[in-house]
Amino acid sequence: MYNHCCIFKLLDNKIPEIVQGSLNLSKFFPKKRYGQNFLIDKSYVDKIVQIIDNESPRHVIEIGPGRGEITISLAKKVERVTAIEIDTDLVKLIEEKIKSADLNNIRLIRGDVLNLDLNDLIEDATIVVGNLPYNIATVIISRLEMLRYKIRKAILMVQKEVAERLVAVPGSKAYGSLSIFTQYNCRPKMLLLLKGTCFWPRPEVDSALVELDYLFPYTRRALDEKLFRYITMEIFKHRRKTILNCLSHVGFHMPRHMLEEIILRSGIDPHLRPERLSIDQFLELSDQMYLLGLGGSISSQPQQDEAQDP
Repeated sequence: MYNHCCIFKLLDNKIPEIVQGSLNLSKFFPKKRYGQNFLIDKSYVDKIVQIIDNESPRHVIEIGPGRGEITISLAKKVERVTAIEIDTDLVKLIEEKIKSADLNNIRLIRGDVLNLDLNDLIEDATIVVGNLPYNIATVIISRLEMLRYKIRKAILMVQKEVAERLVAVPGSKAYGSLSIFTQYNCRPKMLLLLKGTCFWPRPEVDSALVELDYLFPYTRRALDEKLFRYITMEIFKHRRKTILNCLSHVGFHMPRHMLEEIILRSGIDPHLRPERLSIDQFLELSDQMYLLGLGGSISSQPQQDEAQDP
């Protein structure tokens, strides 16, 4: 997990002039517990709004609207905006901006997105946007994947390292189960890279705007998705071992020579490490396991959140 709100240098705590006009400084200070880093570069605010508007969405759900800059701009272009904000002070600030802009198409929800049932808010072809706190970004992405049949796209600001994991290819250092599951469920794309100087307070890491297009999932589908996820997660817990050694730890309680036979039948070199395998190879491996009747053996196994990618 990543901490969005890093320990700031004293220089970074100086409030930029661009922020002065939109925050009541006598009432508001960034809260570390919420991982608040606000996008203050107006050029990037405009770019992001334009990217979203180009999709011609009717309904946009915004996670973590912050100071409401993108929220207000979007509401002037789309039919409806639903904004979810955990910080009561920011909710009050956005309410004032909505009133000032005389907008009646924004639904502002004060709450923790992790405790909300997004299924009740999302309608067909909804687009989800947000500047995600780094410490919960992968958790939110995993939850959005569960709603992928109702979401058209997600356009999200995340830590650059997380973005690299989402789009990583086999053989790269960033490649892991998060890469595989994301690319299985949608087509991820990195749209923009933003330096820490674009935010206040300034984080110690760079950020990236990513697009997750749920209209284009991976073409091949697993015979048993639960088994596919379980095998992939378990294998990447031992990513420094060979595939054969990884499967020995998965919990199927099979002789080593039988595991090797299954791997070979899947067209995989048993001596490869997990990060060398393509999505197709993980799918073939799980399908071979399924055809042997091993899918039911994972029903009692605890399922790890795929956001905890090693």
